[in-house]
Amino acid sequence: MGIEQVTAPTGHRFHGSPLRWPWPSAVGDLLTMGDLVVPTSHQNTTQRDTLGNHLLALHNLQALCLAVFTANRVFDVELITGQHNIGVKEGCAAAAINKIFKNPSLQTLQSHERSFNGLRKSYARVDADEDRDLDDYDTL
Repeated sequence: MGIEQVTAPTGHRFHGSPLRWPWPSAVGDLLTMGDLVVPTSHQNTTQRDTLGNHLLALHNLQALCLAVFTANRVFDVELITGQHNIGVKEGCAAAAINKIFKNPSLQTLQSHERSFNGLRKSYARVDADEDRDLDDYDTL
């Protein structure tokens, strides 16, 4: 599972803009584009000041925490129902882990080897090919 990064909007057209920040979070719901995009020096390409950078960081942290929390709740329900629609390969591996803990033996582990091997390529970046190796995960 992954969360794509989106570049925050910038530009002079947003200076003082009452347009609401487009992504939800506890802080994002209170922000306008004019709160984050402010007149700055010519060297500042983001057109955010220190406060804007801190607000953006707080929004990003809250959005990430909410995404992880939501994914975990959905994943919990899928484990209970056995119907995996999100993170199918991860769900199979989690179910295998539960079975291995219930019957901890090398034979049980080996019987679920396919579930764990399926995780190797479960996250495909948009620009990645299918023949990458595990070293690619160091750059995510």
